[in-house]
Amino acid sequence: MVCNRKNKYKLDRDLLKLKQSLVGHHFVDKSFNIEVLYGARCILLNGEHGNCNAAHTHKNVLVKQVVIHPMFLYDFCHSGDIAILELEQPIQFSNEHDTKLKRNETTVADFGCLPKSDFQVEGELSLPGFGSDPRNEDDPGLEKANEKWLKYINVTVAESCLGFIGKETYQPEDGLCTQSTEGVLCTGDSAGPLVFHLNSRKDLILAVHSKAMECSDSKDFLETNEDDRLLLRLNKHTDLRYHLTWICALTGVCTEEYNEEDLIEKPVVLF
Repeated sequence: MVCNRKNKYKLDRDLLKLKQSLVGHHFVDKSFNIEVLYGARCILLNGEHGNCNAAHTHKNVLVKQVVIHPMFLYDFCHSGDIAILELEQPIQFSNEHDTKLKRNETTVADFGCLPKSDFQVEGELSLPGFGSDPRNEDDPGLEKANEKWLKYINVTVAESCLGFIGKETYQPEDGLCTQSTEGVLCTGDSAGPLVFHLNSRKDLILAVHSKAMECSDSKDFLETNEDDRLLLRLNKHTDLRYHLTWICALTGVCTEEYNEEDLIEKPVVLF
């Protein structure tokens, strides 16, 4: 694959066939039934005890096919950490209220807008997640939580991904790092949308959350010096502004005009 400065992709056909074979063999078996769990506002941590009811827990939907970005394979998993799913059934909204994702009242599901390639980030962003909770640590002196609620964790764009948790020494072109201003994102929050709130009725999905701290490590980091606490609040995301052509080619959702020859003719698809 060749990526030019204008983010227009062309695929090497022989290499594509090789990668298709590799992916099909190592990642997904055709006999697997893949499901997406969505819409969880609350998760139970202690069996059946807790205040989560059926309206708060996740919904299930089968996946028809998964499309992984070619860069994820070509760049040894450093970049292109994004996939597009085709679902067997449409996402179900329980009522009109549940289609609106508000800052202080996270609901089951919501629609989001794509940015343009030249969109400039100004101000605070947020990402819905469950984050870390000291009550979940193995500490006999703390009362264990029975459930955990989804919330918005506010972040601002960091200058660089270098020095990130895990001794990050390489920043991919599509890497976007943020620093949490409150709360801590954990690895279980991956694949969540990095959201810029345009207004009360419209959210812009700027990136997909890729990497954060292991939840089990957060307590140790919080008890050490200020530099470590800063690292704890760094998060890595895959910037959608670098993948708009790919998204447009596969889904038909396009934020800009593209020439037909600029679009991917055959993506890497997992069934």
